[in-house]
Amino acid sequence: MVWNKTRKVHNPNTGKRVQRPRPPADWKAVEQPHLRIISDELWDKVQSRLSVHAAFYSGARAGLCSRSYSSRYLLSGFLKCGFCGSNLVLISGRGQMDWAKYGCPLHHQRGVCENALLIPRDKLETEIISGLQREVLREEVAAYAVEEFVRQLRAQIEETRKDIAVVRQKREKLKFEIANIAKAVAQGHCSPTLLAELGKREKELEALNDELLAADGYGLDAQLEEMEAFVRRRLANVRELLLADVPRAKAELAKHCKTIVLTPEGDSYKVRGDWDLLGGRSVGAGGPDGTTRRVKFSLSLVA
Repeated sequence: MVWNKTRKVHNPNTGKRVQRPRPPADWKAVEQPHLRIISDELWDKVQSRLSVHAAFYSGARAGLCSRSYSSRYLLSGFLKCGFCGSNLVLISGRGQMDWAKYGCPLHHQRGVCENALLIPRDKLETEIISGLQREVLREEVAAYAVEEFVRQLRAQIEETRKDIAVVRQKREKLKFEIANIAKAVAQGHCSPTLLAELGKREKELEALNDELLAADGYGLDAQLEEMEAFVRRRLANVRELLLADVPRAKAELAKHCKTIVLTPEGDSYKVRGDWDLLGGRSVGAGGPDGTTRRVKFSLSLVA
């Protein structure tokens, strides 16, 4: 921890005291090892890895790290092996559209996974994009999912309104407890346990405030209408971008889908995943959990 980095001087023009920096030679520093959250050994390992990253990532001539972060292949980083959970990668023909094939690296490089199935990159990308457009990027699919989300949101708000008096009592009790703890801290009774309890109650109070705000339903209809319009706009945008350049398509795909699992079944791959209709967008407090806003998709691809 470092202090004595600044000093206060009188400004004759304004009559106020202002801060001025001190030279580094005047700074006071003391080690505080009890505040560390990681060991020196772990710190050194991370710094070593970062130096490797810097060596490979260098603008236009970027190497391994750049390829993993911004691969020119649309689905790289999204595909998972349904047997072992590892990322599917290009096993053969890398860089050649007609020959490049995805497969499980733990089978082909280490022999520890039973997934020996390879599938051409161009075929995989074409079929998955077509499948997404068929199963989740249609207006009627999105309309049904949004309708169900809205129904559950309204039901949850109505249920919350029934218990509104209880929630308000809890909130007042928390306010009283927070005031008492803050008073104790101000009087010098400060300890890590006391501060932890204060932070815990403040988070609980924030959650109750959000719950009461959601229960009021103020502007709910306008919010839901805007959400439905947002989903429709996203559908059109995704359909367009999936056929655009790879970096933009990957960025858009990442907003809606984190993982696409490929599980071999004979000479075919069973493809499954979740599509987030709102693309990670929040709908405010009190809403249903994330499963409601996601549409599951399932495809079958012959390798």
